[in-house]
Amino acid sequence: MPQEGSIPRLLVSFANSNTRDDILVCAKSLRHSRDPAVKTVYINPDLSREEARFAYERRIESRQQTSGDDHPPLDPSASSFLPAPSGTN
Repeated sequence: MPQEGSIPRLLVSFANSNTRDDILVCAKSLRHSRDPAVKTVYINPDLSREEARFAYERRIESRQQTSGDDHPPLDPSASSFLPAPSGTN
């Protein structure tokens, strides 16, 4: 059940897989629309729980590879290298 104020998900079936595949390929281009309402449209394949879990794990692996794991994670509690502004102690 969707949260109040949100739009419920819609499951669409296609007559053939070619049409479905064409729509999924073009779906990312919606993010580049000048229309703010279109930018918020997300089209995703209908995945089983297992397929969704596998896709999630692949995204995590991909993000880890592109984030440059050769650097340690940032520590938000670390002190600044910049001097404190004058008048504050």
